Amino acid sequence: MKYLLYTIRRRFSQLSSIEKDKYGEFSALKNWNRFPRFAGVVFFAAFSFLIQHLFFPSVNPNSFLYKVYIVVYASLILITILFAFIFYFLSINHIRIHFFYLFYFFIFVVSTLSLNLLNLYTTQDLSLFAFVVMSIPLILRTKLIFYIVLYIFIIVAFTTCLTMLHLDKTDGLKITQILLYSFVGFMTTLTVEYARRKTFHLEEELRKKNTILETISVKDPLTGVFNRRYMMDLLVHHILLSRKNSHPLSQGIVDIDYFKKINDTLGHLTGDDVLREIANIIKTTVRESDLVFRFGGEEFIILFPETNLENANVVMQRIRSVIESHSFSGVPWTVTASGGFTELSDTDSPDTLLQRSDELLYKAKQDGRNRIYSL
Repeated sequence: MKYLLYTIRRRFSQLSSIEKDKYGEFSALKNWNRFPRFAGVVFFAAFSFLIQHLFFPSVNPNSFLYKVYIVVYASLILITILFAFIFYFLSINHIRIHFFYLFYFFIFVVSTLSLNLLNLYTTQDLSLFAFVVMSIPLILRTKLIFYIVLYIFIIVAFTTCLTMLHLDKTDGLKITQILLYSFVGFMTTLTVEYARRKTFHLEEELRKKNTILETISVKDPLTGVFNRRYMMDLLVHHILLSRKNSHPLSQGIVDIDYFKKINDTLGHLTGDDVLREIANIIKTTVRESDLVFRFGGEEFIILFPETNLENANVVMQRIRSVIESHSFSGVPWTVTASGGFTELSDTDSPDTLLQRSDELLYKAKQDGRNRIYSL
Protein backbone atom coordinates (compact mmCIF):
# COMPACT_ATOMS: atom_id res chain seq x y z
CA MET A 1 0.00 0.00 0.00
CA LYS A 2 2.83 2.38 0.86
CA TYR A 3 4.53 1.55 -2.43
CA LEU A 4 1.31 2.24 -4.35
CA LEU A 5 0.86 5.62 -2.64
CA TYR A 6 4.52 6.46 -3.26
CA THR A 7 4.20 5.57 -6.96
CA ILE A 8 1.06 7.69 -7.38
CA ARG A 9 2.65 10.64 -5.55
CA ARG A 10 5.84 10.36 -7.64
CA ARG A 11 3.93 10.27 -10.91
CA PHE A 12 1.78 13.24 -9.98
CA SER A 13 4.88 15.19 -8.94
CA GLN A 14 6.43 14.44 -12.35
CA LEU A 15 3.37 15.72 -14.17
CA SER A 16 2.96 18.78 -11.92
CA SER A 17 6.52 19.87 -12.75
CA ILE A 18 5.58 20.29 -16.41
CA GLU A 19 5.48 23.87 -17.63
CA LYS A 20 1.79 24.15 -18.47
CA ASP A 21 2.14 26.89 -21.09
CA LYS A 22 4.84 25.01 -22.95
CA TYR A 23 2.82 21.80 -22.84
CA GLY A 24 -0.24 23.67 -24.08
CA GLU A 25 1.73 25.08 -27.02
CA PHE A 26 3.23 21.65 -27.67
CA SER A 27 -0.23 20.03 -27.74
CA ALA A 28 -1.56 22.81 -29.98
CA LEU A 29 1.27 22.24 -32.43
CA LYS A 30 0.46 18.52 -32.46
CA ASN A 31 -3.22 19.32 -33.12
CA TRP A 32 -2.12 21.74 -35.84
CA ASN A 33 -0.12 18.98 -37.55
CA ARG A 34 -2.80 16.35 -36.96
CA PHE A 35 -5.75 18.37 -38.26
CA PRO A 36 -4.99 18.00 -42.01
CA ARG A 37 -4.81 14.20 -41.67
CA PHE A 38 -7.91 13.98 -39.50
CA ALA A 39 -9.90 16.35 -41.71
CA GLY A 40 -8.73 14.46 -44.79
CA VAL A 41 -9.97 11.15 -43.38
CA VAL A 42 -13.32 12.68 -42.36
CA PHE A 43 -13.74 14.30 -45.78
CA PHE A 44 -12.88 11.09 -47.66
CA ALA A 45 -15.15 8.93 -45.48
CA ALA A 46 -18.08 11.36 -45.63
CA PHE A 47 -17.67 11.81 -49.40
CA SER A 48 -17.50 8.04 -49.97
CA PHE A 49 -20.63 7.36 -47.91
CA LEU A 50 -22.45 10.25 -49.58
CA ILE A 51 -21.69 8.85 -53.03
CA GLN A 52 -22.72 5.39 -51.86
CA HIS A 53 -26.08 6.63 -50.56
CA LEU A 54 -26.71 8.73 -53.67
CA PHE A 55 -26.08 5.93 -56.17
CA PHE A 56 -26.33 2.74 -54.12
CA PRO A 57 -28.62 3.54 -51.16
CA SER A 58 -28.79 0.98 -48.37
CA VAL A 59 -32.18 2.30 -47.20
CA ASN A 60 -35.33 3.44 -48.97
CA PRO A 61 -34.52 6.71 -50.87
CA ASN A 62 -37.96 8.05 -49.97
CA SER A 63 -37.54 7.47 -46.24
CA PHE A 64 -36.71 10.05 -43.58
CA LEU A 65 -33.66 7.98 -42.63
CA TYR A 66 -32.20 8.35 -46.12
CA LYS A 67 -32.61 12.15 -46.02
CA VAL A 68 -30.86 12.34 -42.63
CA TYR A 69 -27.93 10.27 -43.95
CA ILE A 70 -27.54 12.64 -46.92
CA VAL A 71 -27.73 15.74 -44.72
CA VAL A 72 -25.19 14.44 -42.18
CA TYR A 73 -22.61 13.36 -44.76
CA ALA A 74 -23.01 16.51 -46.86
CA SER A 75 -22.74 18.67 -43.73
CA LEU A 76 -19.54 16.90 -42.67
CA ILE A 77 -18.02 17.57 -46.08
CA LEU A 78 -18.94 21.27 -46.06
CA ILE A 79 -17.88 21.78 -42.43
CA THR A 80 -14.54 20.05 -43.07
CA ILE A 81 -13.86 22.33 -46.04
CA LEU A 82 -14.82 25.39 -43.98
CA PHE A 83 -12.57 24.47 -41.05
CA ALA A 84 -9.69 23.55 -43.35
CA PHE A 85 -9.99 27.04 -44.87
CA ILE A 86 -10.04 28.62 -41.39
CA PHE A 87 -7.03 26.62 -40.21
CA TYR A 88 -5.07 27.56 -43.32
CA PHE A 89 -5.25 31.26 -42.40
CA LEU A 90 -5.06 30.72 -38.64
CA SER A 91 -1.82 31.70 -36.89
CA ILE A 92 -0.29 29.10 -34.58
CA ASN A 93 -1.80 30.34 -31.34
CA HIS A 94 -2.54 27.48 -28.98
CA ILE A 95 -5.73 29.08 -27.58
CA ARG A 96 -7.25 29.59 -31.04
CA ILE A 97 -6.18 26.16 -32.25
CA HIS A 98 -7.70 24.42 -29.22
CA PHE A 99 -10.94 26.34 -29.68
CA PHE A 100 -11.35 25.60 -33.39
CA TYR A 101 -10.11 22.03 -33.14
CA LEU A 102 -12.40 21.28 -30.19
CA PHE A 103 -15.34 22.84 -32.02
CA TYR A 104 -14.64 20.83 -35.17
CA PHE A 105 -14.14 17.64 -33.15
CA PHE A 106 -17.39 18.31 -31.28
CA ILE A 107 -19.28 18.57 -34.60
CA PHE A 108 -17.60 15.34 -35.77
CA VAL A 109 -18.60 13.52 -32.56
CA VAL A 110 -22.20 14.77 -32.77
CA SER A 111 -22.40 13.66 -36.41
CA THR A 112 -20.96 10.19 -35.83
CA LEU A 113 -23.12 9.58 -32.74
CA SER A 114 -26.16 10.72 -34.73
CA LEU A 115 -25.31 8.17 -37.38
CA ASN A 116 -24.97 5.54 -34.67
CA LEU A 117 -28.45 6.44 -33.40
CA LEU A 118 -29.83 6.18 -36.93
CA ASN A 119 -28.15 2.82 -37.31
CA LEU A 120 -30.12 1.54 -34.32
CA TYR A 121 -33.25 1.66 -36.48
CA THR A 122 -32.10 -1.57 -38.11
CA THR A 123 -29.54 -3.01 -35.65
CA GLN A 124 -28.56 -2.78 -32.01
CA ASP A 125 -24.84 -2.58 -32.78
CA LEU A 126 -22.92 -0.01 -30.68
CA SER A 127 -19.55 -0.52 -32.38
CA LEU A 128 -19.54 3.00 -33.84
CA PHE A 129 -20.15 4.46 -30.37
CA ALA A 130 -17.30 2.35 -28.98
CA PHE A 131 -15.03 3.48 -31.82
CA VAL A 132 -15.73 7.16 -31.12
CA VAL A 133 -15.09 7.02 -27.37
CA MET A 134 -11.95 4.88 -27.82
CA SER A 135 -10.41 7.06 -30.52
CA ILE A 136 -10.84 10.44 -28.78
CA PRO A 137 -7.28 10.60 -27.29
CA LEU A 138 -5.79 9.45 -30.61
CA ILE A 139 -7.49 12.22 -32.58
CA LEU A 140 -7.57 15.08 -30.08
CA ARG A 141 -5.05 16.59 -27.66
CA THR A 142 -6.53 18.87 -25.05
CA LYS A 143 -6.73 19.52 -21.31
CA LEU A 144 -8.00 16.83 -18.96
CA ILE A 145 -11.00 18.95 -17.96
CA PHE A 146 -12.08 19.16 -21.60
CA TYR A 147 -11.79 15.39 -21.94
CA ILE A 148 -14.04 14.95 -18.88
CA VAL A 149 -16.63 17.40 -20.23
CA LEU A 150 -16.56 15.69 -23.63
CA TYR A 151 -17.13 12.21 -22.15
CA ILE A 152 -19.92 13.46 -19.89
CA PHE A 153 -21.59 15.11 -22.88
CA ILE A 154 -21.30 11.92 -24.95
CA ILE A 155 -22.80 9.74 -22.22
CA VAL A 156 -25.66 12.09 -21.33
CA ALA A 157 -26.52 13.14 -24.90
CA PHE A 158 -26.31 9.66 -26.40
CA THR A 159 -28.29 8.03 -23.57
CA THR A 160 -30.97 10.75 -23.71
CA CYS A 161 -31.35 10.49 -27.48
CA LEU A 162 -31.35 6.69 -27.28
CA THR A 163 -34.23 6.64 -24.81
CA MET A 164 -36.18 9.24 -26.80
CA LEU A 165 -35.72 7.68 -30.26
CA HIS A 166 -35.36 3.99 -29.41
CA LEU A 167 -37.22 3.43 -26.19
CA ASP A 168 -38.22 -0.04 -27.35
CA LYS A 169 -34.52 -0.96 -27.77
CA THR A 170 -33.30 0.67 -24.57
CA ASP A 171 -32.73 -1.59 -21.58
CA GLY A 172 -30.31 -2.06 -18.72
CA LEU A 173 -27.84 -3.93 -20.94
CA LYS A 174 -27.69 -1.08 -23.47
CA ILE A 175 -27.09 1.52 -20.75
CA THR A 176 -24.44 -0.72 -19.18
CA GLN A 177 -22.70 -1.08 -22.55
CA ILE A 178 -22.69 2.69 -23.05
CA LEU A 179 -21.23 3.30 -19.59
CA LEU A 180 -18.69 0.50 -20.01
CA TYR A 181 -17.49 1.73 -23.41
CA SER A 182 -17.28 5.28 -22.06
CA PHE A 183 -15.36 4.19 -18.97
CA VAL A 184 -12.87 2.16 -20.98
CA GLY A 185 -12.49 5.08 -23.43
CA PHE A 186 -11.89 7.54 -20.60
CA MET A 187 -9.32 5.25 -18.94
CA THR A 188 -7.61 4.92 -22.32
CA THR A 189 -7.58 8.72 -22.53
CA LEU A 190 -6.02 9.01 -19.06
CA THR A 191 -3.35 6.45 -19.96
CA VAL A 192 -2.49 8.12 -23.25
CA GLU A 193 -2.45 11.60 -21.71
CA TYR A 194 -0.21 10.44 -18.86
CA ALA A 195 2.19 8.87 -21.36
CA ARG A 196 2.19 12.09 -23.41
CA ARG A 197 2.91 14.27 -20.39
CA LYS A 198 5.63 11.95 -19.13
CA THR A 199 7.23 11.86 -22.58
CA PHE A 200 7.04 15.65 -22.79
CA HIS A 201 8.57 15.94 -19.31
CA LEU A 202 11.45 13.64 -20.28
CA GLU A 203 11.98 15.46 -23.59
CA GLU A 204 12.12 18.83 -21.78
CA GLU A 205 14.63 17.46 -19.28
CA LEU A 206 16.71 16.03 -22.11
CA ARG A 207 16.53 19.30 -24.03
CA LYS A 208 17.71 21.28 -21.00
CA LYS A 209 20.59 18.87 -20.36
CA ASN A 210 21.57 18.97 -24.03
CA THR A 211 21.55 22.78 -23.88
CA ILE A 212 23.83 22.66 -20.85
CA LEU A 213 26.18 20.18 -22.54
CA GLU A 214 26.22 22.26 -25.72
CA THR A 215 27.03 25.38 -23.71
CA ILE A 216 29.82 23.59 -21.88
CA SER A 217 31.29 22.32 -25.14
CA VAL A 218 31.56 25.79 -26.71
CA LYS A 219 31.77 28.21 -23.76
CA ASP A 220 34.58 28.95 -21.34
CA PRO A 221 33.15 28.18 -17.87
CA LEU A 222 34.94 31.07 -16.14
CA THR A 223 34.29 33.99 -18.49
CA GLY A 224 31.25 32.83 -20.46
CA VAL A 225 32.81 33.62 -23.86
CA PHE A 226 33.50 30.96 -26.48
CA ASN A 227 36.37 28.58 -25.79
CA ARG A 228 39.49 27.85 -27.82
CA ARG A 229 38.24 24.63 -29.41
CA TYR A 230 35.12 26.30 -30.74
CA MET A 231 37.25 29.22 -31.93
CA MET A 232 39.24 26.99 -34.27
CA ASP A 233 36.05 25.62 -35.83
CA LEU A 234 34.60 29.10 -36.37
CA LEU A 235 37.90 30.49 -37.61
CA VAL A 236 38.12 27.86 -40.34
CA HIS A 237 34.46 28.47 -41.23
CA HIS A 238 34.85 32.25 -41.51
CA ILE A 239 38.08 31.98 -43.50
CA LEU A 240 36.34 29.78 -46.07
CA LEU A 241 33.31 32.08 -46.07
CA SER A 242 35.49 35.17 -46.50
CA ARG A 243 37.29 33.71 -49.51
CA LYS A 244 34.09 32.42 -51.05
CA ASN A 245 32.36 35.83 -50.86
CA SER A 246 35.54 37.90 -51.36
CA HIS A 247 34.89 39.74 -48.09
CA PRO A 248 37.56 40.96 -45.66
CA LEU A 249 38.19 39.18 -42.35
CA SER A 250 40.21 40.53 -39.42
CA GLN A 251 41.37 38.78 -36.28
CA GLY A 252 42.79 40.27 -33.09
CA ILE A 253 44.21 39.19 -29.76
CA VAL A 254 44.04 41.04 -26.42
CA ASP A 255 46.24 40.19 -23.44
CA ILE A 256 46.05 41.65 -19.91
CA ASP A 257 49.22 43.45 -18.91
CA TYR A 258 51.02 42.21 -15.76
CA PHE A 259 48.27 39.69 -15.01
CA LYS A 260 50.74 37.53 -13.07
CA LYS A 261 51.20 40.43 -10.65
CA ILE A 262 47.44 40.41 -9.95
CA ASN A 263 47.46 36.68 -9.20
CA ASP A 264 50.64 36.78 -7.10
CA THR A 265 49.72 39.92 -5.14
CA LEU A 266 45.94 39.81 -4.83
CA GLY A 267 45.25 36.10 -5.27
CA HIS A 268 43.76 33.89 -7.96
CA LEU A 269 40.17 34.66 -6.99
CA THR A 270 40.75 38.33 -7.72
CA GLY A 271 42.48 37.29 -10.93
CA ASP A 272 39.39 35.30 -11.91
CA ASP A 273 37.20 38.33 -11.19
CA VAL A 274 39.42 40.47 -13.43
CA LEU A 275 39.19 37.89 -16.23
CA ARG A 276 35.40 37.89 -15.98
CA GLU A 277 35.27 41.68 -16.04
CA ILE A 278 37.66 41.85 -19.01
CA ALA A 279 35.54 39.32 -20.91
CA ASN A 280 32.41 41.34 -20.16
CA ILE A 281 34.08 44.57 -21.31
CA ILE A 282 35.13 42.98 -24.59
CA LYS A 283 31.68 41.43 -25.19
CA THR A 284 29.90 44.73 -24.57
CA THR A 285 32.40 46.80 -26.56
CA VAL A 286 32.58 44.76 -29.78
CA ARG A 287 29.82 44.78 -32.36
CA GLU A 288 27.05 42.18 -32.53
CA SER A 289 28.68 40.52 -35.53
CA ASP A 290 32.06 40.11 -33.79
CA LEU A 291 33.00 36.91 -31.96
CA VAL A 292 34.93 36.74 -28.68
CA PHE A 293 36.93 33.72 -27.45
CA ARG A 294 39.15 32.96 -24.50
CA PHE A 295 42.33 31.70 -26.09
CA GLY A 296 44.06 30.68 -22.89
CA GLY A 297 45.14 32.23 -19.59
CA GLU A 298 44.58 35.97 -19.89
CA GLU A 299 44.43 36.08 -23.70
CA PHE A 300 41.25 36.78 -25.66
CA ILE A 301 40.77 36.33 -29.40
CA ILE A 302 38.34 38.54 -31.33
CA LEU A 303 37.11 37.63 -34.80
CA PHE A 304 35.84 40.44 -37.04
CA PRO A 305 33.80 38.97 -39.95
CA GLU A 306 33.51 41.16 -43.07
CA THR A 307 35.79 43.77 -41.46
CA ASN A 308 38.98 45.36 -42.78
CA LEU A 309 41.93 46.62 -40.70
CA GLU A 310 40.62 50.18 -40.47
CA ASN A 311 37.27 49.20 -38.97
CA ALA A 312 38.83 46.55 -36.74
CA ASN A 313 41.25 49.15 -35.41
CA VAL A 314 38.35 51.29 -34.17
CA VAL A 315 36.98 48.41 -32.10
CA MET A 316 40.38 47.24 -30.82
CA GLN A 317 41.38 50.74 -29.69
CA ARG A 318 38.01 51.18 -27.99
CA ILE A 319 38.54 47.93 -26.08
CA ARG A 320 41.99 49.05 -24.91
CA SER A 321 40.65 52.43 -23.84
CA VAL A 322 37.68 51.01 -21.91
CA ILE A 323 39.90 48.51 -20.07
CA GLU A 324 42.34 51.27 -19.11
CA SER A 325 39.60 53.52 -17.72
CA HIS A 326 37.72 50.72 -15.94
CA SER A 327 38.01 50.36 -12.16
CA PHE A 328 38.41 46.65 -11.42
CA SER A 329 37.03 45.42 -8.11
CA GLY A 330 39.77 44.46 -5.66
CA VAL A 331 42.61 45.88 -7.80
CA PRO A 332 44.14 49.10 -6.41
CA TRP A 333 46.03 50.00 -9.60
CA THR A 334 45.11 50.65 -13.22
CA VAL A 335 44.75 47.51 -15.31
CA THR A 336 45.74 47.77 -18.97
CA ALA A 337 45.83 45.45 -21.94
CA SER A 338 47.88 45.08 -25.09
CA GLY A 339 46.89 43.58 -28.40
CA GLY A 340 47.56 42.90 -32.01
CA PHE A 341 45.29 42.37 -34.98
CA THR A 342 45.66 41.55 -38.63
CA GLU A 343 43.64 41.01 -41.80
CA LEU A 344 43.32 37.74 -43.68
CA SER A 345 45.50 37.45 -46.78
CA ASP A 346 45.13 35.12 -49.74
CA THR A 347 47.85 32.79 -48.47
CA ASP A 348 46.81 32.70 -44.80
CA SER A 349 45.82 29.59 -42.92
CA PRO A 350 44.22 29.69 -39.44
CA ASP A 351 47.66 29.09 -37.87
CA THR A 352 49.46 31.82 -39.81
CA LEU A 353 46.68 34.31 -39.06
CA LEU A 354 46.90 33.60 -35.34
CA GLN A 355 50.70 33.62 -35.42
CA ARG A 356 50.85 37.05 -37.05
CA SER A 357 48.47 38.66 -34.53
CA ASP A 358 50.39 36.97 -31.71
CA GLU A 359 53.68 38.43 -32.99
CA LEU A 360 52.06 41.88 -33.04
CA LEU A 361 50.94 41.36 -29.45
CA TYR A 362 54.50 40.39 -28.45
CA LYS A 363 55.83 43.55 -30.09
CA ALA A 364 53.25 45.68 -28.22
CA LYS A 365 54.41 44.10 -24.96
CA GLN A 366 58.06 44.82 -25.78
CA ASP A 367 57.33 48.45 -26.67
CA GLY A 368 55.83 49.26 -23.28
CA ARG A 369 52.35 47.60 -23.16
CA ASN A 370 48.93 49.29 -23.15
CA ARG A 371 48.97 49.59 -26.94
CA ILE A 372 47.49 47.89 -30.01
CA TYR A 373 49.50 47.06 -33.14
CA SER A 374 48.22 45.97 -36.54
CA LEU A 375 49.60 44.60 -39.78
